[in-house]
Amino acid sequence: MPSRPWAAAPHTAAPDLNPLDTTSLLTGLGALGVFAVLFTETGLLISFFLLFGLLATNVLSA
Repeated sequence: MPSRPWAAAPHTAAPDLNPLDTTSLLTGLGALGVFAVLFTETGLLISFFLLFGLLATNVLSA
């Protein structure tokens, strides 16, 4: 059996994160990581609707 140096050994990768379990998220990412994810997701969601709201306003006013 040839050796595969690129294959990761079991249980050496990052711990499994369950996005639905708050304890798992806080343990894996830390409080700062959870805050960064929430901040990024909220900004992307709000900017998405603001962008299309501005485009619709410009189209309707033209």
